[in-house]
Amino acid sequence: MSRRVLSGGLLTVAGILVLLLVTGVALEGAHLGRIYPGVSAGGVGVGGLTPDQATARLQTSIRGPLDKSLALSYGNRVWHVSFSQLGLQYNVTSTVNAAYRVGRNAGFVERIGAQFLLPVLRPSVPLKYSVNETALQRVVDILAQQIDQPLQDARVTLTGADVKIIPAQEGRLLNRQAMLTELHQRLSTLSTQPVALPVAVQQPVTTNADAGKAVAIVKQWTAHDITLVSPRGTATLNRDSIAGAIRLAALRGAGSLQPEIDTAILRQLLAPLAQQVHQPQKDATFAVTDGTLTMTQSGQDGEALDLTAAVQAMTQAITSGATSVQLPIVIQHPALSGLQSVQSTATEVEALTHQPVELKAGDQSWTLSPADLSRFVTLAVTGQGAQEQLTASVDTQRLQSFVRTLAGKIDQEPHDARLAWQNSALAVVTPSKAGRMLDVAAAVTAVQQAMSGTHRVVDLPVTVVPPKVSSDHLDQLGIKEVVAAGTSNFSGSNTSRLQNIRRGAQLIDGMVIAPGAVFSFDQTVGDISPANGFTDGLVILGHRTTEGIGGGICQVSTTLFRAAFWAGLPIVERHDHSYAVPYYTQGGYPEGFDATIYSPTLDLKIKNDTPAYLLIQTNMNVATNMLTVTLYGTKVNRQVKLIVGPVTNRIPHPPDRREYDPNLPKGVVKQVDWSHDGFDTYIERVIYQGSKQVSTDVFRSHYLPWQAVYLIGTGGAPAPTGGTTTTSTTTPAATPSRARVGTKVTR
Repeated sequence: MSRRVLSGGLLTVAGILVLLLVTGVALEGAHLGRIYPGVSAGGVGVGGLTPDQATARLQTSIRGPLDKSLALSYGNRVWHVSFSQLGLQYNVTSTVNAAYRVGRNAGFVERIGAQFLLPVLRPSVPLKYSVNETALQRVVDILAQQIDQPLQDARVTLTGADVKIIPAQEGRLLNRQAMLTELHQRLSTLSTQPVALPVAVQQPVTTNADAGKAVAIVKQWTAHDITLVSPRGTATLNRDSIAGAIRLAALRGAGSLQPEIDTAILRQLLAPLAQQVHQPQKDATFAVTDGTLTMTQSGQDGEALDLTAAVQAMTQAITSGATSVQLPIVIQHPALSGLQSVQSTATEVEALTHQPVELKAGDQSWTLSPADLSRFVTLAVTGQGAQEQLTASVDTQRLQSFVRTLAGKIDQEPHDARLAWQNSALAVVTPSKAGRMLDVAAAVTAVQQAMSGTHRVVDLPVTVVPPKVSSDHLDQLGIKEVVAAGTSNFSGSNTSRLQNIRRGAQLIDGMVIAPGAVFSFDQTVGDISPANGFTDGLVILGHRTTEGIGGGICQVSTTLFRAAFWAGLPIVERHDHSYAVPYYTQGGYPEGFDATIYSPTLDLKIKNDTPAYLLIQTNMNVATNMLTVTLYGTKVNRQVKLIVGPVTNRIPHPPDRREYDPNLPKGVVKQVDWSHDGFDTYIERVIYQGSKQVSTDVFRSHYLPWQAVYLIGTGGAPAPTGGTTTTSTTTPAATPSRARVGTKVTR
């Protein structure tokens, strides 16, 4: 019986379990995708609902907490702010997801059991929320704007003499971080407990009462103007100016304002008056006369406003209520008041000038008296104020100027020897002469030393200047044979041109060129003037051939150029003529074998590159119309070859030109210019040493086309209409001496 009962009981229990299991499985299937029964979220039942249904129900049921209000207070001020304004935001999706997971986090059996237990236990899921930090920060910022204010001490302003008080103000500052922390705490618990705002308060040091005391003092100081009295008159310091010099400063460690006088401002206010009062002292002036220091004008006292004492007096007048101030004046004495103040300088002057100084240069001598020496003494004032001193010294510039005048009397240029080759030997035509030159700088120093010392005689430092070419020891010059010669033909030259050729030849005849030296034709010939032996001749000036001093001198320079050419000497400078002058092709010479000069722009320069001296010797043979320039020295192993270049770029001469001239008798025709074609050409010099070519020089010439010009006399009558005419007639080729044109103006 008992076994039958036990067996029946076990079957009953098994049947119940099977029934429960089947029921649980059925319920699990029925709640697939739904929240289990009995589950709520934030007190709102969501069991049996899908997540979307639960979301919709919660969104309509949770507005209440967001509308709760939180009271924020400071002093007697209260601000009410809802939780939603503070940035509280419920997260419905997260809340529904949490409700859906209730009972589903266990195994299968546990989930079956949950189907029966959850309706009984009725679990509730808390609502999920977040805080919008931007919204919360905005609330705190608004509160800070309404609460915060800067600390401000009471102040006093001065506009002219108008005094005003700017009231004091306490400083308030909301502690923003503490405020944010407190609000986060309230939102996390949804507590509506009132919040006292954390505000730091700072009280002003200077109160309104403090400012009031200062205002009373300032009004007393600016109650009236002050009259300033000085020896030069009176001035008024008005109330506004007084107010501008007042400064208000809080006493250190205390709150009261203390009015003070700004002495720097008072100094500025006194500056114009000080300028009016100031009368500068004047030093005595002095001069050195006949070796003695004399006073030319006595010193004068000056007056000045004592600014420091004046500022003190004005400060006392302002603070005491005085209506006038006597400004203090000081007398300023000059440091140099008279001779008694410069006794040491007078002694210095006497030492420099008391005795004459004698200057000697060979057989010449000069005596500088005390009066003369006084001209070289300069006086200067050094230092400032009471430290001023009068000093005496030698004026080196004046002394140097004087010594230069002595140099003009002492200096002599050396004279080179003028030599000649006579009877196969070297002879002296004009002996050389040494020159002398005063060393100006050393002479100035010597005179200064004599003036400052007791020895009053100066042997001036004169240097002997030897000549470049000495007539002593002729055998050492190396002039022993003909090196080269150049010739030219001057047929057709008139009397004036012959004179200029002769004079030019004379001036270079006998000149000697030292080894390595450069010979300048212009410097050697010197001034082309009547005083130097030259006369009128035809020269080229601009684009015309006209009368001028020295016409024909180029015959000499051309001949010297040819001698240097054949000697193989370096030609440092050479210029061609403006147009092809027929004189320089007479005798069979090629075009371009010429050299023009015009002082000081155009020169002929040749260099002596031989180891011996070179003698220039000229010979003018009027009978044969030949000019010869011979160079004597020591031959070097050098052979010279002339290569004549072609004539190119020929340009026909312009048509003849006729001009009317009232200075010629009527009907008389006078030719003053001759026509020449223009062209380019060159000559080439090749120099050999033995059979070896060592150098080549090319001398190029560019000749302009030239127009013949005829003057037609009108005998004083006006020229006919169209005073010049041009024809195409051809004129004879014979021409007078002429040279360069345009920018190269030559003779």
